[in-house]
Amino acid sequence: MSPAVPLPHPGRAKVRLALSLLVLVSAAVLRAALPAPALLAPATETPAIVEHPDFLWRPVTGATAYEIQIAPDAAFATPTLTDRVEIARFVPLQPLAPGNHFWRVRSLTADGTAGAWAAPQVYQLRAPERVFTVPADADLAAIRRVLATAAAATPARVQFAAGATYRVKPDDAVLTLTKARDLIIDGQDALIVIENPAAGFIRFDECARITVRGFRVDYDPLPHAVGRVESIDLTEKTSAAILRSEPGYPDFDAPHVKGSSIWGVVLDSAPERRGWMKAGSPLVFRVEAPRVTRTAEGLFRLPVSSKAQTATLEVGDRLIIFARNGTRGFASVSRSVDTTFDRVIAYACPAGHFSHVGGSQLKILSSGSRLRDGTRWYAGNADGVHVRANVIGPWVEACTFEAVGDDAIALYNKGIFVTAQRAPDAITVAREFSDLEAGESFRIFNPREGTFIGETYTVTSATRQGAEVALAFSPALPAGVTLHSDAAKKTLSDQLFTLSKRNALFMVRGNRFTGIRRYGTVFRSPDGVVKDNRYAGVSNAAIATLNEPDSWHNGLASQRVVITGNTIERCAFDGSSTDVGSIHVLLRKLGGAPASARAFTDLAITGNTITDWSQRAISVQNAEDSTIARNTVGAALAGFPFPGKGAHHAIYTDNVRRTRVEDNDLRTERRPVTSLLRLDPESSNTARGNHEP
Repeated sequence: MSPAVPLPHPGRAKVRLALSLLVLVSAAVLRAALPAPALLAPATETPAIVEHPDFLWRPVTGATAYEIQIAPDAAFATPTLTDRVEIARFVPLQPLAPGNHFWRVRSLTADGTAGAWAAPQVYQLRAPERVFTVPADADLAAIRRVLATAAAATPARVQFAAGATYRVKPDDAVLTLTKARDLIIDGQDALIVIENPAAGFIRFDECARITVRGFRVDYDPLPHAVGRVESIDLTEKTSAAILRSEPGYPDFDAPHVKGSSIWGVVLDSAPERRGWMKAGSPLVFRVEAPRVTRTAEGLFRLPVSSKAQTATLEVGDRLIIFARNGTRGFASVSRSVDTTFDRVIAYACPAGHFSHVGGSQLKILSSGSRLRDGTRWYAGNADGVHVRANVIGPWVEACTFEAVGDDAIALYNKGIFVTAQRAPDAITVAREFSDLEAGESFRIFNPREGTFIGETYTVTSATRQGAEVALAFSPALPAGVTLHSDAAKKTLSDQLFTLSKRNALFMVRGNRFTGIRRYGTVFRSPDGVVKDNRYAGVSNAAIATLNEPDSWHNGLASQRVVITGNTIERCAFDGSSTDVGSIHVLLRKLGGAPASARAFTDLAITGNTITDWSQRAISVQNAEDSTIARNTVGAALAGFPFPGKGAHHAIYTDNVRRTRVEDNDLRTERRPVTSLLRLDPESSNTARGNHEP
């Protein structure tokens, strides 16, 4: 209150003073409700060599985001980095320089009110003293000798010759490590050309704190074949495509193509959409590659397994056949902690790109899969990022994934099949994918009905017994419940899903995804963020959280996930995209039908821009306590990229509860849609402030 402003009445002055005090007290209470976060890692004052460390802290109740600062001094007079994240974790995109880095965190509420800063901790980053050099003329054996020497003398750095080209022909992978610690492998923008189309680049097992930086990787020959459809042979007795090989690609009768290929996809032939699938084409185009025949120089007759699929071809289409069976992944990591890929680019790869199974804290920064030049129609054969059963999920930022033959990012765990029930609190399960240990929790899913059995159970003992694991747990199953198992068809069995190894605290931020077969980002994980990404030409859902109970038994569901600020253009258009949203939330039972359980909670789908969608722009099912707000949905096209058999809904909800649909802008959607907003009629759901044409 300023003394220069006269008060018209003494009584009113008392009222104003009381109100001012009330505001101050309220603000103090609000601040008190946001205590300083408890900082967890990295360990304070412990020297380390990780240049992209995980900063972790304990979540604060009531916080919707956190602000982190990093500075060279404890007073934070000149912070070198300030960022905002929606989870209790942060990874710097740019490598930190050697030296002391003080860091602190504070909580933010939904209205931006900040809590108290945590007392700063210091991260001591030290450059490795031992540096081992890979000469520009090194062959595979020499590269491996240098790597082995460095791995035995860590902390260390391995340095390749800047900008050099290395041609190698491994049987398995170029760089392999087991139980290595504290190592930086710096390619300095080297190009690695792998001359075995079935081999990988990286294979790490049981490692910790390994950074791989600055590599470009290509294959010669390429691990797939691409051809232009010159004619189609479709009669009562024949089903084949006559293809002309594209320049630079292996012939369709090359041994690695003919011997390991049974399927591919039809590509969009428009130059501006290189790597995209053709709209409406099959997700899996099955061929009989072993029966391919050469009809003339550069021309091949490729039998197609299905006449219905052959009928979808047109002269001028491009068809890619993946030489994927029996091959190695590009960068395969298992049972490891704190692995970083920084500026690692794959121009091609035979299987998945970056994978991590059974570990924690995979970081993929400024990396990805790219078309090398204008002669290429495709890049990698399978998933861009494939993460299963990690404690802390991946941090993927500033990456580009284009022309990828399966999901760009897939996070999941596997269902563990029940094989027998021995007592209400004791069962046996299949050892395959069983990662449960004493003290860990799980839920039981009935895939036949799409329901849960009981609530959460905790393992009291886990004993391996040949191909099975005997589990004891508490509490006991509900009275009268008997778990189902089916030895003849295991997918019919009830499934256990581990709750402690679900790729939690994942971040997918500031990436570009174009020309992706199937999903752009699919996850079944808690406490994550999908933010500020661009998706274009993703053949199925751009962003999906769903389960796959049939073929893969991947699952299960997500909680407390923020999906915000993403731009999604012309996605969900392949032949499997009926009733699919560009953003898609769904729990399924066997056969693909929607389940009855509401397994997804606290999803925030906000501030996304979705254009030229096909069946649904945003589709949310099987969810509770979620928000769909401030999204912009519309179209520049006059029609739908994939008309399909389903209805067209801009925003679709079903089997949801306590879900708010607010302030979405649908004004540019002028196509003949079934509805702009389909709200589940359950009384706890609300819709308000949505703008329609």
